[in-house]
Parts: sequence; structure tokens; C-alpha cells
Amino acid sequence: MRRICIERVHPPTIARIHEKFAASIFYVDLGAQAAPEISVANNGRRTTIILDHHHPNEPTDPKVLNIATENFGLSGDMDISASTAAYFFALELDARNRDLAYIGVLGAVGDEHDREGGLIKENRDALMDAVEQGHIQIEVDADGKERYSLTRFDDPIPMAPLAISVTTLGGVGYYSDGPDLGVRVCLEGLCPEAEQRLEELREIQQKAY
Repeated sequence: MRRICIERVHPPTIARIHEKFAASIFYVDLGAQAAPEISVANNGRRTTIILDHHHPNEPTDPKVLNIATENFGLSGDMDISASTAAYFFALELDARNRDLAYIGVLGAVGDEHDREGGLIKENRDALMDAVEQGHIQIEVDADGKERYSLTRFDDPIPMAPLAISVTTLGGVGYYSDGPDLGVRVCLEGLCPEAEQRLEELREIQQKAY
């Protein structure tokens, strides 16, 4: 598997991707609206799957499958995050992937899908999967808002700031090792290398803004 980070679906970029790689291609958390452009880039070459929670357009290539959550009546603004959609896709592939439920929740929290007090719909289903496995704890604050802590690794980690850290790694560290470290944090928890990189990236943010 090769992971390629792109900020948006830019036709020349995706054309190179579809020309270079012979295996199936997955677009995750982007691509739903750009399904026609992806269809042109693919040109019937290989199975291409779009897992997204944004507004979809129809692909014109039968080998491009647009599995956008809105096609199933789910709001990408509250009901399901891209990470939750990816979790349920992985679960369909192999039931053992249930141990990844907490990653779906982390993305939903990062997208602030819990902003009205707690996660709902498919996001909540992923949350309950994680809670049942002991990977997430739920607490309710004085205002009745749910707070989630990741217990998958060592000490409980509040998920809201963790989601910000992962976003910082992937966003500010986009052109370096940030995305790879972000994936590592999701799978293994915070490590000294990631924490040091976060300090460096936060300094970059402060200087830029």
C-alpha cells in the first residue's frame, strides 16, 4: 500500500497518480464532488473508490465508485465523519477491524460533530463500538456535554486536543513527515517523536499567524 497526501483533487496531480499506479485507488475524505474529474483521470483503468462525507457528484467511469455518505442519507456535517465512514468500510472488509472504531471517533471529534452535546447516528455507533472495547471513556460535564477520552493506550487522553494534535501533524506538517506521524499517533498513541514534532510545528504556526 502507498499513501499519498493531497490537499485537493487537482486534475494534473490525480492524472499522474492514475497513470503511475496499477492497483486500486482510494480517495478518503475528499473526491466526492470531483468524481467526474477522477473519472477522466482513471479512464476505465482500475477500480477507484471514493470514501467521503462531502456533497457528491456522479462519476462517469463505471470503475469509479462514489461511496459518499450523502448518497445514503447521512449528513457529513453531523451524522458521520470521513474517518467514521472509513471505519465502517474497514469493518465490512474484516470484522477484526472493529478495534479501529476509536479512530473513527477521533475524526468525528476533530470535525466537531459532537458540538451539540455528543455524537449521533453513525458516529455514535462507532463511539459505542470503541466504548464496548474499553478504548474510549465518556464523561458528562456540568453543562450536559459529553467529553471523550482515549483509553486505548496508556493513561486516558482527552480526544478533543488529541484530534487537534493529529490535525496539526497532517496540516502544518503536510510537506514533511507530519501525515506519517499522524497515522502513527492514531495507531500507537502519542510518542516522544510526535510530541517533539508537534512543538516544532506549533512554533511554525505561531510565526505564520
